[in-house]
Amino acid sequence: MDSGNFWFDERGADLPYVVCLPGWGYDWRIMSCCRAEVNRIYIRNTFKPGLLSQLADWLKSSKFGPVVMLGWSLGGFAAVDFAMAYPELVASLVLVGIRRRYSPKEIQLAKDGIAYDCAFYLEGFYRQSFLPAQKEEWTAFRTGLLEEYLKVMSVEELIPGLDYLALSRIDEASLSIRPTLMVHGARDMIALPDEAYELARVSDTPLCMLQDAAHAAFLHSDFQEIIRQWLS
Repeated sequence: MDSGNFWFDERGADLPYVVCLPGWGYDWRIMSCCRAEVNRIYIRNTFKPGLLSQLADWLKSSKFGPVVMLGWSLGGFAAVDFAMAYPELVASLVLVGIRRRYSPKEIQLAKDGIAYDCAFYLEGFYRQSFLPAQKEEWTAFRTGLLEEYLKVMSVEELIPGLDYLALSRIDEASLSIRPTLMVHGARDMIALPDEAYELARVSDTPLCMLQDAAHAAFLHSDFQEIIRQWLS
């Protein structure tokens, strides 16, 4: 079901409703590959901060009730921000590949990279999202979405996400707004596992560490069972 800036994929009347928020440089299509049997709500195109208030208005007028926020990487920051702003609309959060913050140096390096050669920088970034652990998932992405993403992900599309990340933080208090599960790849090269362990420890948040997953842990074959158990 198409509704302006949002796309709703209904898979079963008895299944939970999950808002799927992608990482930087991706859009709803990568989240559609997520291994989870749920009703999915997607934000169309790349994430922009102003869409959160629009999402809140849309959910308030919908039949869905409190939803689960599934946020990957940048989407994890957005999921936390949404839960803090609209706690009445959120049942729980699943945060994949998150960290406390991205440093100003990291943000500037990304801006410089896309300004110099956007496609070259993105292809390296995409590779790092999957490797070294998720070779099968990388092959599927490389032969599927990669070419399209390299065409449509322009500097203009990508800068707002980097500006948002520059201001984003996740801390103990923000993880206590609603029941929260963290999922992380033990071989994540973008959000290092040590930071996930520490964030989970200080916030007393449950953490599922997938030993043979990288940054794109939501595409791992074990993710479906993790989500099933969390939502049951």
